[in-house]
Amino acid sequence: MVDFQQKEFTNQIITNLKNITGLNVYGSYPEGTSSFPLATIAITNLPTKFDIGYNELNLSITCTLNLWGSKQTEVTDFLTAIEKNMIGYGFTRNTPTNIYKDNAVNKFTCSEIFRISYNRITGKFERGL
Repeated sequence: MVDFQQKEFTNQIITNLKNITGLNVYGSYPEGTSSFPLATIAITNLPTKFDIGYNELNLSITCTLNLWGSKQTEVTDFLTAIEKNMIGYGFTRNTPTNIYKDNAVNKFTCSEIFRISYNRITGKFERGL
């Protein structure tokens, strides 16, 4: 079996999102930033060796993407480009888009959830459920 490498996967997603959008992309929200627009990506559901079912052949991986921008249309445009790319890699999107103004940073934001499966026998990703 081929174990899933979370750090490498997260870095690959971050690099990919930077390349397609030109956004500043982080693994977590950078406190005190003034560099907008930006995106964060987090692996929010990943089985570990201690989880029941870790020995299953397919791991279900959930990625939560957060976008921030000065305008609602800016967030929508980046989300459209990102979604197209993520779906091209086999992810499925599992949330409806809800863009709102985050008063804490005075920017528009949305949070999207993407899923993909990792086949531990082949070491390849498969379309998420």
